[in-house]
Amino acid sequence: MDDKVVSLVKEFGDKNKIISAIDQGKLLLAAAGLLQGKRCASSYSMKAIVKVAGGESVKADSVTHGNLVTATGWPALPAFISDLVNLLGISVYF
Repeated sequence: MDDKVVSLVKEFGDKNKIISAIDQGKLLLAAAGLLQGKRCASSYSMKAIVKVAGGESVKADSVTHGNLVTATGWPALPAFISDLVNLLGISVYF
């Protein structure tokens, strides 16, 4: 873990900015102390990390809790991108 990266992510959390993480990205959120009291989409392998960091592991592809969007892994990208776009308040057209 790079202390500068952890510090930057913590700063974003402190400023209530939108933060997102997929699969093992929750390790960085845990190191920054940003999972406390948050619901997170977690794969089986990340459940313990989320719990130890004070979060709640939810069985879903993607979960939004406040300004945090999490996903279980790359297969959850459609749901994750949809949740992130909604949180950002933007529209995407093809």
